[in-house]
Amino acid sequence: MEDVEEAFWCFASIIEWLLPADFYSTTLLGLRTEQAVFNELVATKLPRVSKQLRTHGVIAELFATRWFVALFANSLPIETTLRVWDAFLLEGSKVLHRVGLAILRVAEPRLLNCTDQQELLCALQDEQAGCLDCERLMTLAFDSYSFLRSFPRSRIEALRRKHRATLLLKEPQTPPRGPTRQASESCPAVLESPGFESPSPEGLASPPGLPAHPTVDSLDRDSSDDEPEEEEGEEAAARAEQEAYEILSQDDLHLAPHTPPRVQAAKSTTSLYRELWL
Repeated sequence: MEDVEEAFWCFASIIEWLLPADFYSTTLLGLRTEQAVFNELVATKLPRVSKQLRTHGVIAELFATRWFVALFANSLPIETTLRVWDAFLLEGSKVLHRVGLAILRVAEPRLLNCTDQQELLCALQDEQAGCLDCERLMTLAFDSYSFLRSFPRSRIEALRRKHRATLLLKEPQTPPRGPTRQASESCPAVLESPGFESPSPEGLASPPGLPAHPTVDSLDRDSSDDEPEEEEGEEAAARAEQEAYEILSQDDLHLAPHTPPRVQAAKSTTSLYRELWL
């Protein structure tokens, strides 16, 4: 359990601190931005490979997506992956572009001899799977003299801002969700068409066996009358409970029916005392 927790917090730190924003979002905006940056770097650092890929319709998304999403964990051998992750944790997401360019540089002789798209993708997959010489790969990735040379972080950030703005402009703008408009505003043509009459609430007939449709006024009246009925019901229950404990005699039967219960109890008690004393 302790190892699982450490792996979780390591993964959370990578997403929050090392990778660009929106890298794993629903739109994958950060990932697509990195792919666009990588495309431009390939065209600058490896022009012959870039031309060969464009000739046969191979875009960076076909192979770089797998590299960047898993950080080369499912593309390179485990020994090479560990070396890549060491550099990634030390220098950040810029290492992804360095290692990607180094893989293309290692596979360049074989890629230039391919004749179609399928052969290009298969050759690239074989080269990355057989990249066991991690020292050679990392030397090419951090070569500052002949291959990559200067690779400043400011340049990568500038390319990210450029391609991110371009991708944002291409995304469809969803209209804001507001309150539902009334039928008269949303369907004026239907309401104003000749021969069409809007039915009134009174004219809406209910199916047989069901009560009529309640209106707003009736609902308001019903809801306003609920509380007095509940109060009257509680008072009636209290009176019935109190009447159960009243002492009544036979002469109460001759009293007027409209006499209140408390008056009946008083009269019955008086007549009872009168019988006892007499």
